[in-house]
Amino acid sequence: LGRGTNIAINTGTALISRTGTSDDTSELGRRLRAIGSVALNKTLNRHWGARVAYERSLRFIEGFPDVFYADGVTGRLSGQFGRRFAVATQADYSTGKTLDMGADVSDQFFRGLQVQTRLTVALSRWWQLYAEHNYSENHLSAGALEALAPGIVPRRFSRGVRLGATLWSRRAH
Repeated sequence: LGRGTNIAINTGTALISRTGTSDDTSELGRRLRAIGSVALNKTLNRHWGARVAYERSLRFIEGFPDVFYADGVTGRLSGQFGRRFAVATQADYSTGKTLDMGADVSDQFFRGLQVQTRLTVALSRWWQLYAEHNYSENHLSAGALEALAPGIVPRRFSRGVRLGATLWSRRAH
């Protein structure tokens, strides 16, 4: 696509089948679904890069009997300020709905947003310090909440800050 730009495309299919309960083990149905992803990477200059990606996938979420058919979008920007400072930020948004496998689960869906920003300061050739901020917001539909154990909150927000140091060596592995 030009100098410093590339695109990656992955495609495939998934076959999902589900049986009934322990009392009735007959198959509830089979579904064939298309899955895949496309990502565009761009080198903006010598020290900066950007990425945008779309993914359609199947997600198995603990606590749910059915698989979620999900769509997700990711954006990332990273680069350096001079020789000592680097920054990276990434945002991910996804949404999904359970596959109708014979039961009435069409009202079970989710939406999620995750954002992460990291600032790194190089102290020397071997040491660096970093500060990272994370934000997460997840929403479940009323139908999805009914399928879960009691006590799950319909809207979950979380924020966090992490500080750390990294030490590395030149030794080859």
